[in-house]
Amino acid sequence: SIGPNCAFVPGDITSDADRRRMIEEAVRHGDGLQGLVNTAGNMLRGAITELLAEDIASLLDSNVIAGMMLAGLAVPHLEKQGGAVLFVGSVHTRRAFPLASAYAASKGAVEVLSRVLAAELGPRRIRVNCLVPGAVPTEINVRAGVAQSMEQNLARLKSLESDHPLGRIGTPSEIAE
Repeated sequence: SIGPNCAFVPGDITSDADRRRMIEEAVRHGDGLQGLVNTAGNMLRGAITELLAEDIASLLDSNVIAGMMLAGLAVPHLEKQGGAVLFVGSVHTRRAFPLASAYAASKGAVEVLSRVLAAELGPRRIRVNCLVPGAVPTEINVRAGVAQSMEQNLARLKSLESDHPLGRIGTPSEIAE
């Protein structure tokens, strides 16, 4: 449960109308806006010789452009109270995984965007950060075809536990906290 002070506002982040509606509903729910968390994203996997430009453009739209546009819509509300924007990056920017060039490039863009927006929006009392988790069992790997099921995904990610400073993989609830 997220409690009464928070609200989920579902929508298609690649749709300008939905982005505007999401911000408006969040502002209405909270009588203002204190934070924006950009967690939505997709993964595209494939050999560089087989990737299609339109698939890469779609990935960049969901992973980079949508969050950027949401942040822009949120700024007038966030600056009223000194709010925050959080983006979610990826371990793919720290470690090279074959067949993940498009995804890694999109998450690299998110990390750079976060630093630039921190410099741009800091004077307006808006903090911008980027969380870069290690392996976390979510459905993104199943959707991308890396694993055929959540069980297979969990087993694959658990094999990476020794690569993590905590000696284990993360959990979705840890990221949500």
